[in-house]
Amino acid sequence: MKQILIDVRTREEFIMEHIKGAVNIPHYDLAYYGELLRDREVVVYCNTGRRTAIFF
Repeated sequence: MKQILIDVRTREEFIMEHIKGAVNIPHYDLAYYGELLRDREVVVYCNTGRRTAIFF
């Protein structure tokens, strides 16, 4: 299973700083990418954990 690291912060926050190799998908867009993420091990992060919690 292929792993993907997703930064769920806004695009502006991602541009200012992010973990190398992360992909930016803001939390409000995650549902749109459901098919892409289906067969992957997904690891999500944000600054505080609040937006990450929305994913679960």
